[in-house]
Amino acid sequence: MSWPAVINSLALLIVANLMPWCLGRLCGQRWWAAPLDCGLTLRDGRRLLGSHKTWRGLLAALVGCGITARVLGIHWVLGVEFAAWSMLGDAISSAWKRRRGRQPGEDDPGLDQTPRSAAPAGCNA
Repeated sequence: MSWPAVINSLALLIVANLMPWCLGRLCGQRWWAAPLDCGLTLRDGRRLLGSHKTWRGLLAALVGCGITARVLGIHWVLGVEFAAWSMLGDAISSAWKRRRGRQPGEDDPGLDQTPRSAAPAGCNA
């Protein structure tokens, strides 16, 4: 992988993970803060994803990466695809953390970063 591709991927990864957080801080519980898991609770009594994974955050990541891709000279569809894979990895790590008894927002080193970083690895940003 070339250095420009590494830098582009890193920029998209930062945007994909920063936009949902920024929008959540800005809007609080207003404006489309509905959870991605629709409140689904599994047999273990824990939520599938938790309250921190919202439709607003997903949309923020998709739009933010689409715009960032254009700024970087990449087709916007690739930016949206990158964000979708990153958010899928983030959702998987969140579901795994819930199964391990971690609370939403609680740190779990390695598990917090690896899936969301590795999931979009196949994108050619």
